[in-house]
Amino acid sequence: DNTDDQGADVFQLNGDDLELSLEDDGVATQTVDLSGYLDNTDDQGADVFQLNGDDLELSLEDDGVATQTVDLSGYLDNTDAQNISGSGLSGNILTIGIENGSSEAVDLSSIIDSGTDDQQLSLAGNSLSLEDGGAADLSPFMDNTDAQNISGSGLAGNILTIGIVGGSSEAVDLSSIVDSGTDDQQLSLAGNSLSLEDGGAADLSPFMDNTDAQNISGSGLSGNILTIGIVGGSSEAVDLSSIVDSGTDDQQISLTGNNLNLEDGGTVNLGAYFDNTDDQQLSLAGNSLSLEDGGAADLTPFMDNTDTQNISGSGLSGNILTIGIENGSSEVVDLSSIVDSGTDDQQLSLAGNNLNLEDGGVADLTPFMDNTDAQNIAGSGLAGSTLTIGIENGASQTVDLSSLSDSGTDDQQLTITGNTLELENGGTVDLSGYIDNTDNQEIAILEFDSPNLKIEIEGGNVISVDISSLITDLQEENDAQQAQIDDLIARMEIQEDCACDPLGIDDFNLQPDRAYLLQNVPNPFDNSTVIGYFVPLSYSKANIIISNINGQVLNNINLAQFGQGSITVDKARMATATYLYTLFVDGKKIDSRRMIVE
Repeated sequence: DNTDDQGADVFQLNGDDLELSLEDDGVATQTVDLSGYLDNTDDQGADVFQLNGDDLELSLEDDGVATQTVDLSGYLDNTDAQNISGSGLSGNILTIGIENGSSEAVDLSSIIDSGTDDQQLSLAGNSLSLEDGGAADLSPFMDNTDAQNISGSGLAGNILTIGIVGGSSEAVDLSSIVDSGTDDQQLSLAGNSLSLEDGGAADLSPFMDNTDAQNISGSGLSGNILTIGIVGGSSEAVDLSSIVDSGTDDQQISLTGNNLNLEDGGTVNLGAYFDNTDDQQLSLAGNSLSLEDGGAADLTPFMDNTDTQNISGSGLSGNILTIGIENGSSEVVDLSSIVDSGTDDQQLSLAGNNLNLEDGGVADLTPFMDNTDAQNIAGSGLAGSTLTIGIENGASQTVDLSSLSDSGTDDQQLTITGNTLELENGGTVDLSGYIDNTDNQEIAILEFDSPNLKIEIEGGNVISVDISSLITDLQEENDAQQAQIDDLIARMEIQEDCACDPLGIDDFNLQPDRAYLLQNVPNPFDNSTVIGYFVPLSYSKANIIISNINGQVLNNINLAQFGQGSITVDKARMATATYLYTLFVDGKKIDSRRMIVE
């Protein structure tokens, strides 16, 4: 996976805060408060400054604070910088390209029906035929015996028997049109186009972003609206109505009873073609997705799962198809070269007994003109699985269609358990092979080369931040604090030499005209601690202020006792954290120290 080319949009120090944001990661700028590390009272070095997995670990020398950890995992995803690029249509070849990835070519020639709309219509015997294929047997309509009743009809398996009084019955094998020809179709993949044998294709190119753990979910076709859904992302609806031709261009197709009608003329009776046996199983062998009765699609090109991008901004305007992707640039494809509007909208007309197509082709219907029957179809209907066929002035016939009912097979629910995709009535697909977790980059370089902090991510870019402004301020404060540190060291040496008291104060060895603030004991503490101090009697006012690391004052304690003394601080409602306490004498700051509450 070579898509981790993100840079850092933001990597800077703002006051005491370190701000970090990665390019196109869809995450707001993250802020890490470094104020807890800005204690300028000594010349401490860093005991720990390293990367452990996705955690940055930091600890200062002799600060009495446990190693601090900052979780950087939110910044370690660098795969969403790709844009749709290099797409276009040349002849019948649709090229779909993506930045920093290989393009994919889809041959659309199979959906171009140019040359099929000017076919000649001819009649041979009782067979009405189109020039390039397709015939309708009109013999069932040639009956001139008015008194006949429908009788002896029935369905056995896939064999429909149609009987009539005084005539021979007819058996029609419906197995070839089981479920309107859609359940035994072959499934094929050409480029990124997934097609069914008898028509219908889905362009899979929008799903070829191989960086996520997301699954396709919630997709479907309702009318001419194709909904494309993705787990954890927003769905997108594309109106396909303007490019739906399937051989009929801009005409609407409708079904009235058993009659299939074209908007601009033409009707086919489908009554003989009822079948509904969608019992095929869906299976996955390796990366090949197969239908039980034939058809397989190689899913290998789609195996990658590291992106959080959603399909967004796609749509069709006229003949221009816009393909959009979240956080990337969209691509437009001109489909005008494959739109053959204006060729499939021929008019069907009747002149005398001649049936004519607008662009050519005539059928003489004289042999079919039987004008002796005054009977009408009447009293027909469907009750449950029973089809009643009625005729005026004759006996009706019922046909049990229960064997054709595929209830529970075509409306199956799709569920996912763990990595297994299941159909309600059978068929599972193990998706574990498609889970690709390739965002395992490591921090390659994390080092400080004064005054620059340098960070490099594996397979990505290098960021260098100049923190000299922070170092300058710290250096000035450190110089001032160093003098205090030297003074404290001298005092400690004096105390060690004189076997000092438990609070570390010996009135005989301290300068009587100076005030002192001692380290709290114990430190860290989880109940209470004692803060020792010394305030010369010559002063009039002294107090100790306790604040959090951000400078917020939590307690201001006035000292009633001067000279050598101490105060006890209870944990009370203090949360686990590091706090500061400062001694002021006659309004002047004397010293500050840290104490840690566990």
